[in-house]
Amino acid sequence: MNPDGSGEFLAGNYLDGAEHMETDETGRFYERIRIKVRKKHEEIDSLVTVLSPNKGEVFEPGSTQEISWENNFGGGLFKLSYSTNNGKDWKFIGFGNDSKDGSRTVKKYDWEVPGDISSDSCLVRVEDNEISKLYDISDSLFSISSGTGIDVESIDDKIPDKFSLDQNYPNPFNPSTKIGYDLPKTAKDVDLTIYNTLGKEVAKFEELPTGAGSYEVQWDTDRKLSSGVYYYNLKVDDKIVTKSMVLMK
Repeated sequence: MNPDGSGEFLAGNYLDGAEHMETDETGRFYERIRIKVRKKHEEIDSLVTVLSPNKGEVFEPGSTQEISWENNFGGGLFKLSYSTNNGKDWKFIGFGNDSKDGSRTVKKYDWEVPGDISSDSCLVRVEDNEISKLYDISDSLFSISSGTGIDVESIDDKIPDKFSLDQNYPNPFNPSTKIGYDLPKTAKDVDLTIYNTLGKEVAKFEELPTGAGSYEVQWDTDRKLSSGVYYYNLKVDDKIVTKSMVLMK
């Protein structure tokens, strides 16, 4: 009999595939209670949600960067891993630390980014150390690279006559596309942001090259994005230009 008066239940009834290591009756009962409590939070979109990195960031090799995630079921130790090949292989980072933020638990970890990595297909994975099926992965790829990142390149030595944002190519595209822009003179700030049709930000490239010239940014889309229209917004100081593109899977 359970504490709430209901009949016997199994761990699998509350979290598919969940396993417990205890063999004595007390240990099994403790795990079942714990899993049942977590089941009561199913109305929450995600029990574990990666907050950052999650927006196409570019990290400098050897730098210290924050990994943060939201834990909606409380308690537990979290295992952190990273991938440099879009989730094919994972490497262990460490275990997370707790800090409170309002009614939910936001956990943060200061990650010392390895100094010998250069990749534009990076992801972070956060998983419960006891129940591996409770996990989340970055929604968007991020980069580890010196300078502005390997996603950006200068494509012409000539100084353009005017400021412009090119149509992406290929278009439609899958899974990556290139976006070009021209700067007739040096700017202070250049940012490129990509939104879906609901206005939600799905990727952002900050601190892009600001010198006069022509540049190309390659966007490698997140595997979770669905087919449809997306908008890319280039902000150069006080100028903003927006164009649309089509992801077709």
